[in-house]
Amino acid sequence: MSDSKFRDGNNNWANVFRLIDNNRDILIELYLDKGVAADQLRVHLEALEEVADKFKRATGIAVSMGCILRYILNQRKQGKWVRLGRGAKRVLAPIYSLSEGEITALKIVYRKIGEALDTYLYAPSLAKKLALGFRLLTGRKINGWMLVRIIMNKRKHGEWISLADPTEPFDIGVDLRLLDDLDNEMAG
Repeated sequence: MSDSKFRDGNNNWANVFRLIDNNRDILIELYLDKGVAADQLRVHLEALEEVADKFKRATGIAVSMGCILRYILNQRKQGKWVRLGRGAKRVLAPIYSLSEGEITALKIVYRKIGEALDTYLYAPSLAKKLALGFRLLTGRKINGWMLVRIIMNKRKHGEWISLADPTEPFDIGVDLRLLDDLDNEMAG
């Protein structure tokens, strides 16, 4: 069972949590070593990704970032998770400033990918795809997790699009056929 993969929310939470519970000491050690508080992991996705990658290397079990975060937050809520105390790193990664045209390009790529924002935590390849599509449209290279953070911030303030309502027209003066091969670009 050590090579089991869990991702994209198609898993039975009880089974995933049981697997993590069986390796709890390893996850705690990785968490303490990273030194980023649980609530900060929500916004510092690079740190969360690193914990998930190290967990996989240490245990042989590939558990998505979203599952690990959910486990940690559930444990914390129940008072069963370790506290970092004063040693916790306050991580405020920079939020890139995007022009209106770049925000529009990000919306186009997000809509083209067609996955809900929460899904990105369970499928890290989506963040990479978002970064690639954004670069294809704007020429600007920004880490995919940073783009996800920008979207989360915009959504929190009611400034983001809904996939369920595709009525907002987008025009950024770029040939959108650049995105036609987004899946092929990711494979190559």
